[in-house]
Amino acid sequence: MASNDVREPTTPVPVVGVAVVRGEAGGHTHLLLASGDVRYDAREADGITLGTLQVGDGATAWLDHPEHGNTGIAPGLYELRRKREVAPR
Repeated sequence: MASNDVREPTTPVPVVGVAVVRGEAGGHTHLLLASGDVRYDAREADGITLGTLQVGDGATAWLDHPEHGNTGIAPGLYELRRKREVAPR
């Protein structure tokens, strides 16, 4: 969920979806898909935060990844952040 100081996004997610993370070397793009009133504004890369997502009441969003399938996102206001894997020392 987003913190209280996050602005609500204004750009509707199109039917074809929005790439929120493009896979390196051309593969494994994370695609944001929507049904209903779903809005996403990308943020200039700060390394972790990708953008702001708002899923309206009665709407659903999905984050699609070719290896992991779809992850459903319920109504609410979110900051999408990059997942980081840390190798053990």
